[in-house]
Amino acid sequence: MLARRLRAVHDGRRPRLSGEGRDACLALRQLHQALGPNVTSQGFSGFPVAKNADGTVAGDPDPAQAGAFHEGTAWQYEWLAQQDPQTLFGLMGGQAKAEQRLDKFFDMPTVLTDPAKAASESWVTGAYDYHNNFAFNPNNEPDFHTPWMYTWTGAPWKTSAVLRALRTLFTDNVYGMPGNDDLGATSSLLVFAMAGIFEAQPGSANYVVTAPMFEKVEIRPEHGRKISVEAPGADASKLQYVSSADTNKGKLRQSWLSHKDLLRSGTIKIKLSDKPTSWGVNAAPPAMAAQG
Repeated sequence: MLARRLRAVHDGRRPRLSGEGRDACLALRQLHQALGPNVTSQGFSGFPVAKNADGTVAGDPDPAQAGAFHEGTAWQYEWLAQQDPQTLFGLMGGQAKAEQRLDKFFDMPTVLTDPAKAASESWVTGAYDYHNNFAFNPNNEPDFHTPWMYTWTGAPWKTSAVLRALRTLFTDNVYGMPGNDDLGATSSLLVFAMAGIFEAQPGSANYVVTAPMFEKVEIRPEHGRKISVEAPGADASKLQYVSSADTNKGKLRQSWLSHKDLLRSGTIKIKLSDKPTSWGVNAAPPAMAAQG
């Protein structure tokens, strides 16, 4: 059953943590039990471990080593259960422990003091540097959603901080962006991050709201009315956080909009703060399983 869910057979393919997200939490629970509580990395315990169909461990089980994980490590793949974050966090020792793990993953202390330095020196930046690394990899799709995982730890403001650090990796020099564009995936990530609207749980039709990096963004859905995202004073070069959000339907007290609500929102007005705020705390989208 485990081999079917993860398909993490040592054959060079990407484990199906990235393809069967709805089953990922059950798979992670089984993996956690198989790995054992004594396997640690960077001070944390409990990581997914790839197995062959016969139950033997595939490759090096060290979470910071590539092993059987394609283009990454267990550190970078472990977040691919965003369809049910609280179950995932339970396997990591709880919400607080999961947040600490994310802080380590992104080097949050440096993000908050020097975002560009964190992105260029602490994260994976080279095209093939994801091997044997425990840090955030903005070059590759398995990690694209991870900045938004703070939405479920009770610290959504940290997502906005990480996204501003991420923005510094996109330049007008010969390199232009981290890694390659992967048919537009990487540049699309930047667009969503700077617009302040992103579907962190693929297939949920729920969009997490973060601090925009433009003062005004217009979204023009096909056969729908224009949606405006307005954030006076927005500046991509500064750490900024959401202090409040309003739509034509009233004040937005949760950290997200459903697809239906987004289409009806008209103008989303976001007030920004240069200090972390409590906006959106404990008001994250539900687990997809809870939505039926």
